[in-house]
Amino acid sequence: MFERWRGLAAALLLGIVAAGCAQEGKLIDAPLSVRGVAYDQVADTTELGLRYRVFSTHFKVQVHGMNACEVTRTQLELSRVGPGGDPILVIRPMARYNTDDPCVNAGNAEGDTTLTLTVRNIKKFFGDAGDKYLVNNAEGPVFPLLVDTLWLAPPATVRFRVRVEDRVDASAVVGALVALDSLSVSGGAVGPIGTAVTDTLGFATIDVATTVAEGVEAFRYQVTVTDGPNTQVLKVRDAPARGRSIERVFIRI
Repeated sequence: MFERWRGLAAALLLGIVAAGCAQEGKLIDAPLSVRGVAYDQVADTTELGLRYRVFSTHFKVQVHGMNACEVTRTQLELSRVGPGGDPILVIRPMARYNTDDPCVNAGNAEGDTTLTLTVRNIKKFFGDAGDKYLVNNAEGPVFPLLVDTLWLAPPATVRFRVRVEDRVDASAVVGALVALDSLSVSGGAVGPIGTAVTDTLGFATIDVATTVAEGVEAFRYQVTVTDGPNTQVLKVRDAPARGRSIERVFIRI
């Protein structure tokens, strides 16, 4: 009888331990809200065709986290959907962590984080329709992006093409103030660069003079958008603006 009960107790204990292990380290995969997106296109000078260019695109995605894990355990995933002849590439911002991760007990302070994803060896023929990208957004409409061959700014210039959108429905925000600041440079001073006001389509353009050669890192930057009492700041440090690049920026406010 004693052996029978001892065996039963061992089985119960094993079941409890197994149940506990099943709960430990449960993986959380949380989609994130996106407040801003920027991207540029840089030619690969090792392969320049007469009818095409091969280049890299740097996607800079600002995600908004509601707690410590969503601020610090962030990443971007790239997937390909749709027909082979006309695919859509989807960028999915998400936070991935375990339920026993220390960040779970680190509080619920909100914060923004800018993540960078580089897609290399993109071959585009001049005049084609371009590649379609979508950046998923947990709090509202996705960000549709187009990677085409219209990527060069005027000589000795870095061009910022900023569109300001409503956070709820992605409609154009007219009359918003857009301020561009340098965070670091290859030549020149750190600080304010210029301002512009969005037009009827929600766009503002700021051209920055530079002596930096095409494709070479020029400066890290910050874009601040102010619309009435609302302000949104996008900081880009890991993928600086480059010589003769067009920085296409979308900010939701």
